[in-house]
Amino acid sequence: MANRTRELTAELGEEILPSAASRLELHPLREHLEAAFALCLRADIDLYDALHVALAAQARGPLVTADEGLVRALVARKLGGHVRFPGDPEFAASGAV
Repeated sequence: MANRTRELTAELGEEILPSAASRLELHPLREHLEAAFALCLRADIDLYDALHVALAAQARGPLVTADEGLVRALVARKLGGHVRFPGDPEFAASGAV
């Protein structure tokens, strides 16, 4: 298994999965479909991405993503308020990394 920035081994996955799983919260996507669909049309992004952005907005928290295309699409339409890109110097300066 690999991700965009480094190799994720099975051993590392087994080590971090219990900790990550204990912090997960499930949110029904159905309640975000209307807002996500409107965002999808307005920002010309996939519904899948729009659902994540809508959930972050509803939770009043950031969506941290390495998807530069998504960030650019939202920022270009002045919709990037809930999206953070790890490569952004402001994000790094916030201490979130």
